[in-house]
Amino acid sequence: MSRRIIGKEEAGAYQRWEPPAVQGQETAAPADEPAPRLPTAEEIEAIQRAAFEEAREAGQRQGFAEGLASGQAEIARRAALLDALVQAQARPLEALDGEMEDQL
Repeated sequence: MSRRIIGKEEAGAYQRWEPPAVQGQETAAPADEPAPRLPTAEEIEAIQRAAFEEAREAGQRQGFAEGLASGQAEIARRAALLDALVQAQARPLEALDGEMEDQL
């Protein structure tokens, strides 16, 4: 892409574009309404602290619920494993009793 410098002679040959006027819509606030007040730094910090605390509490509740569910699932898994171990320990005695009855 080559750049060409426009000289003074050619510069006068342009026509400036102006946006069309839109009627029925005001661009500036009416004079009788005061401009909106911007929050102060302290107000912004208070909003930020409140949002942080709200998010922290929500995260804590969610984490607690997930941890509780995970812990309950782990307890159920270990209880089933313990039950299986107890049953496995009881079965050899049942099998031994059955073998003893057959031999007698």
